[in-house]
Amino acid sequence: MNRISYPDSALMFNQRVLTLGRIDEEFYGSQDLRQSVFFNRVFHTNTDELFRNDKINITKYLISMRDFRRNIGNALKHLPLGKDNFERRLATERRIKNQLISRYTPFDRLSELEWTDGQLYYLSKMSEGVIISEVDPRSSIYQTPITYRYDQGMKFAKTDECIRTYLDHEFGKTITLCFTLAEKDQRIVKIEYAGDRKLMKEVLTHLNGAAALVLENPYLFLEDILQMIGPQEETETPLDLSGNDDSFTLADLFQKDMIIEYPIDSFDLYLRFLHLASIDPEVKSISLTLYRIGDNPTLYYLLRDAVQRGVEVNVNLELDASNEEINLFWSIELKEAGVNVLHYGHGYSKVHAKVTLIEFRDQRMLAQVGTGNFHWQTTNTYTDLSYLTANPLVCQSVQTLFRLLRQEENFSPSFSPNLLVSPYNAREEIIKLIRQQSNLGGEGYVVLKCNSLDDLSTMVELEKAAENNCQIELIIRGVCTWYPARFLNQNVTIRSIIWDKLEHSRLYQFGRKTPIIYLGSLDLVTNKIDQRIESMVRIDDKESVEQLLDYLAGYLEMDSHTWLMVSDSEIRYAQCKGGEEDDEL
Repeated sequence: MNRISYPDSALMFNQRVLTLGRIDEEFYGSQDLRQSVFFNRVFHTNTDELFRNDKINITKYLISMRDFRRNIGNALKHLPLGKDNFERRLATERRIKNQLISRYTPFDRLSELEWTDGQLYYLSKMSEGVIISEVDPRSSIYQTPITYRYDQGMKFAKTDECIRTYLDHEFGKTITLCFTLAEKDQRIVKIEYAGDRKLMKEVLTHLNGAAALVLENPYLFLEDILQMIGPQEETETPLDLSGNDDSFTLADLFQKDMIIEYPIDSFDLYLRFLHLASIDPEVKSISLTLYRIGDNPTLYYLLRDAVQRGVEVNVNLELDASNEEINLFWSIELKEAGVNVLHYGHGYSKVHAKVTLIEFRDQRMLAQVGTGNFHWQTTNTYTDLSYLTANPLVCQSVQTLFRLLRQEENFSPSFSPNLLVSPYNAREEIIKLIRQQSNLGGEGYVVLKCNSLDDLSTMVELEKAAENNCQIELIIRGVCTWYPARFLNQNVTIRSIIWDKLEHSRLYQFGRKTPIIYLGSLDLVTNKIDQRIESMVRIDDKESVEQLLDYLAGYLEMDSHTWLMVSDSEIRYAQCKGGEEDDEL
């Protein structure tokens, strides 16, 4: 079986978004420019992940950085700064000059670089050398917390802008710190440097390698550009849900399942579901998982008010969600409000499942399983799905999941195929369903829509199915390390959909005539299957199945925004504005 390396696949994805973020020498309105900058932001969101793998191709990365710098440089020419705002234009130009600098330097010459006293640097050791990031802690962009994890399991987080204060307070003003981080089976040396060139040179002699990338932080200017384009139209904060909206009732959900499709549908629909449960005197408890919720307090108010009405509220709040340090604030506030707050797996496993359970005093239940977070802002910018049902089998499985999260004593969880939960039964069921379609030969049919695919066991089964002439349609937004060389564009098609909404829904279809469809949070990535709590619900309701089949068909028939894999190093845009195939990346 042929595979594409994870770093190369990630670089290919970055090239796709960079191409869409290309800013040419022509007129750009504010909205066009904002959309182009959006894709450049996606590029940098992915950049950190690339460096977690020490086999990254430095040359390809430098090419990507060159394209990014070109995009940002052209964006500057289109900024509506005005003729009378020389100082602002000059300040922007200085920031570009200071922030967007990349150099490829022989490792044995690193000690000869001009290390500036008082400047802060980050060094990341890789197999080919060292990446050095030079940052200015005075810049406003350094609000993003950085988390360090040590071999002993110890961990602490701090923001970049407070690093200097922290280091000065703990160690004095002239210091060099070395940390060793464990990333699975690899070790990455991290160095923070703030002065003392002699000590820095001494440290460098202990790092073996051949080359290094010296990269001053390039994140700052993206935010500045977005501010200078002008304020974006603010998405409405969810409305007061205590009004007379009669879009649906809880009684309706016992009669008919419901699918919420973001961003076409409003997040207010889910909030109404929660609000109706919070005020219903027959509701005994509300349980839900929270991964990213942002800073909008609506969800907090609903849960707080439910507690005040005598409803038992249980929340599993993920404290290790990246860049969501506000979750610690919500944890404290929810506990103060009387909510039972859980942190299952904190420090070693994440709960990424998106589920809600409403339990009534008469033993009835309602469940929600989704692909996206309960976050009012991302539901306007991500494509996600949320499934609400009274199906007893699904509700019982979701109830089992919450018993697992509560870590009840002497409880051994067992999940039926109605709800796939990783790491318990998800991989096994998905592989079984792929094999069933494979056994049908040319009549077999598999559609997988997710963010990434790199799980070896799943790819082996897909390869076998392709050999048996099963038709396979993959809609993978980002990393896809499976390269079905003999079957590509025959009975296997691999698409990547990229537009100004982040493709985030995960939907799996097995079979045509009587399709089995799963919806949920799970990407087919090994560490997510093995190390996270994820969930996928089987959709049995006929009307919901038809709705989701239409949903998938829309992606499979789409030309605009679509990229097709044509080789292990080439992904081609399906159709450009003029209707002609674009050049290869």
